[in-house]
Amino acid sequence: TDPAYLPVFGETSEFAAIGSFWRFLVFLGGALFAVPWALWRIRRAWRSGERWPWVLIGAALFIFVGLATLWIRVSLYAGVFLAVVLADLIAKADAAISARLGGPARTLAVVSAVLLLAAGPGAAGVAGLIAEDGGKTAPRPACSVRELADVLNRPPWAAPSRTILASADFGSELLYRTGHRVIAALYHRNDWGVLDSAKILGGADENEVLALVGERAVDLIVLCPGSSPDRYFLQGAGADALYRRLERGDGPGWTGEVKLPGGAGQGFRLFAVVAPPG
Repeated sequence: TDPAYLPVFGETSEFAAIGSFWRFLVFLGGALFAVPWALWRIRRAWRSGERWPWVLIGAALFIFVGLATLWIRVSLYAGVFLAVVLADLIAKADAAISARLGGPARTLAVVSAVLLLAAGPGAAGVAGLIAEDGGKTAPRPACSVRELADVLNRPPWAAPSRTILASADFGSELLYRTGHRVIAALYHRNDWGVLDSAKILGGADENEVLALVGERAVDLIVLCPGSSPDRYFLQGAGADALYRRLERGDGPGWTGEVKLPGGAGQGFRLFAVVAPPG
């Protein structure tokens, strides 16, 4: 993997580590109940025909939960095995409660147990994050790709199809929602597109930037200043980087800012390449 990709992955939430106890509860909180239960089930089933299914389920659970703490993307796979183990635990809890209680008391006890086991850790994690933040987090730019796409799908941008330079985080959705082309999107066959987008917006050498803009036939440049998806453009970039120049309104003469209407303009900034590079 090209080291130049590391900043891209570092600013993409699905490739990040969980990072805190409260976030662990949000993404993997069910493991607090599922892991001990899986160990107990393996121990109880060790001398029976159910041993290997539970050994395989338990091993997959431990592996994916461990990996997911380092890479949030894997939490999707951990969730599959968490669901299996928690469903078994909930069924056993239901049977145990039903053997001891009846009527409204049973219903209340079962509902409480299900809520605790299925949603309790996640709810605690959300509450912990809110309390920890305490309103200190600054509002993030309201960069709605859907609203930007609505603008790009109307005249004068709807036709002909244009090539858009934007964060790889926005690229796939822009490609899906519009008839335009994009340079960067987060999938493995687009590696050079991601790297070239970073070289253009993070570049300070006018000749090199112009050469890449011309090679990629860039028509539109989309920024979402202050957002996480755009941060990888600025890794190691100085004040003369194209991104910084566009951000402060000091872009080169071959670019011109286009005022975006409505919600699209609340976070996004759009620049058109108004003269052929060169």
